[in-house]
Amino acid sequence: MARVRSNLSPAQLQERKQRKMQEMIKTGDQLVDKWSNSKSLMGEDVVGSKKGASRLVNLYDQNPSKARAWAQVMENTAKDMQNRITEMQYSASVSGVTPNNVLKVISYAYPNSVRGDIFHEWSMETTKTVCTF
Repeated sequence: MARVRSNLSPAQLQERKQRKMQEMIKTGDQLVDKWSNSKSLMGEDVVGSKKGASRLVNLYDQNPSKARAWAQVMENTAKDMQNRITEMQYSASVSGVTPNNVLKVISYAYPNSVRGDIFHEWSMETTKTVCTF
């Protein structure tokens, strides 16, 4: 791993690190607040309490850094699923062309397109022509 040289003093580097940690904590707290109020986590259990949201709040009370990490995981998963749904909608709307079909076409077409660069080809005069070396 390459060592990065900086013109900052150790005190300035420590201050920058503290600022970055405070920003991460603030972002994590915002995500915990967002996901604890999210309707997707508001499922009701038998006694009528909010299952997922109350569990996240309870986790935050017990271990704030772990709750922040879980909130970040949920945020990243939600963003990823939005991208996947968009990709699925696009692939379904192109008249049945799916990624598997595209990969099949590429796997068949590419070797045939470079076949002449790899092998020598001779035309056969008849179907009974024999090549001997």
